[in-house]
Amino acid sequence: MDDKELRHDRKYVWYGAFGFAGAEDDLPFSGLVSYSPAEGIHVKILTEDTSLLDEGGTLVRGKMHALVSDEHGFRHLTLLNVFLGSSRTNFRATEVEGTAELLLDTWIYKSTSVRKIQAEYCRAFEDFMFWRSSRDSCILAFSGREGFSTQNGWRVSFSDNSIATVVSKANDLGTVFWTRTPEALTELKKATVKVFEEYSGQILRRKNLRFYISFEHDDKSFAKYLSKLGQWESFVGFLIDDILNPQSIYILVEDEKNFGERSQKKANVILGYRKNEKRKRVEPYHHHRLPINFTVFDEGEKDGLLELYKAFERWISICELSDWKPIYRSVKRSFQFAEYFGDTPQFASNFSDISAFLSLTDGSGKGLPEEMIAKYAPEDWKKSVRKLFPYAKNDKDIDKFLGEELKSIRNSIEHPADDERRGRSFHRALRDDEFKLHLLNAYVTGLLMYGVLSYLGIDSDIAKKKFVNNFIEAHGDFRPIEFDE
Repeated sequence: MDDKELRHDRKYVWYGAFGFAGAEDDLPFSGLVSYSPAEGIHVKILTEDTSLLDEGGTLVRGKMHALVSDEHGFRHLTLLNVFLGSSRTNFRATEVEGTAELLLDTWIYKSTSVRKIQAEYCRAFEDFMFWRSSRDSCILAFSGREGFSTQNGWRVSFSDNSIATVVSKANDLGTVFWTRTPEALTELKKATVKVFEEYSGQILRRKNLRFYISFEHDDKSFAKYLSKLGQWESFVGFLIDDILNPQSIYILVEDEKNFGERSQKKANVILGYRKNEKRKRVEPYHHHRLPINFTVFDEGEKDGLLELYKAFERWISICELSDWKPIYRSVKRSFQFAEYFGDTPQFASNFSDISAFLSLTDGSGKGLPEEMIAKYAPEDWKKSVRKLFPYAKNDKDIDKFLGEELKSIRNSIEHPADDERRGRSFHRALRDDEFKLHLLNAYVTGLLMYGVLSYLGIDSDIAKKKFVNNFIEAHGDFRPIEFDE
């Protein structure tokens, strides 16, 4: 690993001088900045000028510069969205400490623009994309593919990056390959002698092959690049029902005014707000065990990368368009749906989200639950929900029956005074039973997830069923606690 590389899974501490990124880059304060995956970015400075602090003793700045050092030498750091809220007086100086949302290892200014952002993710992303046994060959294959341009001007592409050493002659192949049959390696060396002579110094041995996704756009706003990266993380995180954490992030920045002749620089980025996002699984699922993986997009005659990009473009619409915001919030809220036993507001809001989804995708004016069930619910979903209603009818219109029953529970939540008059005693009992209501929540939310997956263009019913079943099992399979008498 390069000594200058910064990674999100490591710890760092730097000491040095800090300032407020003014025109003259004055650095009047001493202090330190540290990072750890658990604590995020921590900043501490000493100042004799207490007039900098507001009445509450806090110091808030959108940007700070720092010149710091560690065992590898000096670094120029930029800290963004700094909030220093804890202070104490130490003799003549005041010590102020707090957090920053983001750190870059170069100085950036108002005139600095972003040209590209590149991210490497945790093993969960690679397990989503390909089998572990074919990792290296897949990375090289994806890197050779053309990128994809979205309708709003974003260019998305995959690339590889690796450290390499020169293999200077045929005899060096013994350090690259190993075999139990020495004759095979001898033959290989003989066959490549002329190749090494003709291309001396041009043949390299790959080490630490790594996989990146990149985003480029004519809009040079740093905030928009970070937003797009966040949308990608939420997109893949939705498909695998887990947190997608970055391992390293780079940006290509440009500033002709302040960077001189070499107007572009590549900078490491550390995100401080990741500290509260912990993965659900210590060990990621292998490729074939994930309900949704890349092969879902690469079926038959389809071009998997193109289909993946198209699904991501639809996800961008879900994230950005105001009409889709309720659906997006519902999806985000649902993946935190693990400890909310019998959350009646969540259950009631699901029906509004279903109505909005049907309106956006089908133009439905009613948006009734039975419409959602009829179009998206698998048969095993219907059978499982039906078991919760012991008086379930045996007629063929099970979609309408289940829709009416679920709607009656919603009405019991929103209009409890009408329960007796409307004959909703069973529905009242269900909404009062936190565990059963929690399970119903998971079923109804899973149905909405099924619809969202369909909207993204995922055609495989098997994959969608597996996804919904896993979601219900992970988020709704709770049982009442029984105590011995």
